[in-house]
Amino acid sequence: ALPDIPQFYVDALSFASDRHGDSRLDVYVEVPYDALHFMMEGGLFRSSYEITVNLFDAKEHLVEDKWWTERVETKSYDESVSPTLGNLSQRSFSLPPGQYSLVVQVKEKLTDKTLRLTRKVAVRDYSAAPFLMSDVMLVNRIDTVEGKNIVYPNISSNVGELRSGFSMFFETYNQSMADSMRVTLTIRNVRGDAVQQDTFMQPLASPRVSCFHRQAAGRLIAGDYLLELSAIPMAAGGVELQGTTAAAASRSFVVRWREMPVSITNLDLAIDQLMYVADKDNLDALKEAPAEAKRKLFGDF
Repeated sequence: ALPDIPQFYVDALSFASDRHGDSRLDVYVEVPYDALHFMMEGGLFRSSYEITVNLFDAKEHLVEDKWWTERVETKSYDESVSPTLGNLSQRSFSLPPGQYSLVVQVKEKLTDKTLRLTRKVAVRDYSAAPFLMSDVMLVNRIDTVEGKNIVYPNISSNVGELRSGFSMFFETYNQSMADSMRVTLTIRNVRGDAVQQDTFMQPLASPRVSCFHRQAAGRLIAGDYLLELSAIPMAAGGVELQGTTAAAASRSFVVRWREMPVSITNLDLAIDQLMYVADKDNLDALKEAPAEAKRKLFGDF
């Protein structure tokens, strides 16, 4: 059986770098507290683990590696076993654009238990065109400290518990004459169908702009999704800038509820399986229900 909660989460996002010829890859690692073993020391529950990050190029040569130790402590036993709290860490790498394999290993010091995740990562070339956008980060929250925004990423990519919508962050790199952009946001389900589409405008006051956008998600049922962004550069007067290609980026995310097993990755497909245990009238009502009601009705089965 699949576990209800993965042992740890990894996200890797590329942005433009200040180093000529390179891009920046930010690697985030989040370990939920309930995946760790805590010991009571000095009135605090303490745990520690080592993180190793290796990056291999397309020829499987090791090109970057970093390792470090994370220490976690809390006064509360309930926090130490919480599946919703976790410890987040981040490291940055300066890399030539290309395809890489990312290997992240977490080794708990108390038990020597080792966990490992591997994924393919595309580091994009941000000097290839006059108008481009970075990868897209899903955002947990944004704090303002001394006038600067501090962004806390959503590493699990799960927006299922965010009923009012979810936030995203990306950068634009503009060497064109555009003074704004029109962004089209499309959300596709696991079948590739567009289930949501919105358009918003974003001013471009400088060559490098940090962009935040909040997206409603209440109509999305449980499942795996693809988020696509396409940005058309606009000239003064609100007309499309001729001769400059639109910028684009995409990323995956999931809608999953805390009581739903990870093995159920698409609620519509799961409902289809109920044809063997539900009568036709109940099944039709479930299929036609709005997203929030569909969640409750499915849980009743």
